Amino acid sequence: MPPAVTGLALAHNDAQSFTITWQAPHSDESVKYDVTVDGRQMARTAQATATIPWPASADHVLVQVAAVSPPQVLSPWRALVVGAPRGEPRDSGAA
Repeated sequence: MPPAVTGLALAHNDAQSFTITWQAPHSDESVKYDVTVDGRQMARTAQATATIPWPASADHVLVQVAAVSPPQVLSPWRALVVGAPRGEPRDSGAA
């Protein structure tokens, strides 16, 4: 099992998207990272960062990140609650 990521943090947050960052775990394996938002997988990346579009009508989301080893074994999840930025109009997704 790969070690869990550390230092999960919000790096940027605006009306359209937010960016999270983390420190990669020290591992002998080449790992990727699964990023979920409110339980739905949003990204699998080799980088220790992800930019996620804001879901329509959400005022906060639960973001989780886990390292994934080549045989698809996941580390423990790390979580962060991200709130929508205040004072910025957000696109509701309506046309």
